[in-house]
Amino acid sequence: MKDGWDMEGFSTELLLKIPKEKEKPPVIAVVFTRVKEACEWNQDLINEHSTLPFFIKFNQYTSSKGLSFELGSEKLSGKRFYKDLKYDKVKLENFLYLTRSRNKFIFTHLLYDFEQYFVVSTLDKYKRFELTIERLYLAQ
Repeated sequence: MKDGWDMEGFSTELLLKIPKEKEKPPVIAVVFTRVKEACEWNQDLINEHSTLPFFIKFNQYTSSKGLSFELGSEKLSGKRFYKDLKYDKVKLENFLYLTRSRNKFIFTHLLYDFEQYFVVSTLDKYKRFELTIERLYLAQ
């Protein structure tokens, strides 16, 4: 797996959601403001490996630039890195606490425009950008 793209030049933000329906998994989303990056970035994971279980490891919890995390699967070599995302530290802490007993999450890419959020699809195969996350880690 590739290490990821250079995120310089466009903004990204972490969005967390806990559905009211208990049977639905919590959502971890990266929000993009440009459709090209939202659809292309790590699209090979969706196109070729979307049935695998993945994990997220939050790394630079206190970085002054923003939050960084690793996305990976133990069934694949290498990891993908998301860096310097805008985020709300208190919301992340609350999310991790409230979902600590959950074993399934949805990871997705969203596009924010026209005052709405849109789940994107990959550019080449038009597959909805969603991965199943089975574990969350927090590096101290």
